[in-house]
Amino acid sequence: APGHKGEQSEADFKNWYKGLDYKNFPVLIDPSGKLLESYGVRSYPTQAFIDKEGKLVKTQPGFMDKDMILKELKEMG
Repeated sequence: APGHKGEQSEADFKNWYKGLDYKNFPVLIDPSGKLLESYGVRSYPTQAFIDKEGKLVKTQPGFMDKDMILKELKEMG
């Protein structure tokens, strides 16, 4: 959640994300940090994989490169 626990601001995050090669990956911004808390996120970075119905499938703490993320998404269907 941008602005939480020492993370960059939401504006800085959006600028940074634009420079990445993830053009078609939706990203959820959680300004309150409540969603992170409900997912049990304790460290950064942590990826939360959410299915098409909006259900949390998996959280994965630690860095994941593009290939790792794509593999996880492929396994989700």
